[in-house]
Amino acid sequence: MKAASCPLCGGAAASTYEAREMMIGTRERFRYGECEGCRSLVLVDVPDDLGRYYPDDYYSLRPLSSSSAPRRRLKRARARAAAGGRRRTATLLGAGKPPPWLRW
Repeated sequence: MKAASCPLCGGAAASTYEAREMMIGTRERFRYGECEGCRSLVLVDVPDDLGRYYPDDYYSLRPLSSSSAPRRRLKRARARAAAGGRRRTATLLGAGKPPPWLRW
């Protein structure tokens, strides 16, 4: 966050951090500012084309599943169990493998 204030709460930048993009493999460096007020991280220099960092198969760009309500509830319970470290419960709920987002 350069001299600008936090877009979420208006606070000033307390610290800046640098991180590399590792998900799609460009390894580009990005600077993030940490707000002293709400402690959120905000990308300092937003690239002109963010689309190049989100491939077509990016998880949040996929269409919503048309599964039934009971199936959605089962998936949600399985994801909660996996994310909470309860692997045995997740396996009992039918988790063959953890959801793709869990490794992030």
